[in-house]
Amino acid sequence: MYGHDEGIEPDLPGMYLLDALFEVGPTEWRGDQELPISWTELTSYASATGDFSEPWEFRAVMGMSRAYFRAKVRGKDVHAIPPVELDH
Repeated sequence: MYGHDEGIEPDLPGMYLLDALFEVGPTEWRGDQELPISWTELTSYASATGDFSEPWEFRAVMGMSRAYFRAKVRGKDVHAIPPVELDH
């Protein structure tokens, strides 16, 4: 994924977690509402793929999903500060 086959992207530690996030989907729709992925969705993905099994890996992917969702919601505000300009 993300250019790995072409050798463009370096193999960074934890990159497999980012790959997993976008494979499972960074958000999901429940009814008419878009939300971060659910624990059920993530555990189903992990069970089906075997990509990860450690508790910290699940927490990391869930954290990335929540951060992605928050940024997406903030991005809808035309007056929002771009993420690259936020103080962290």
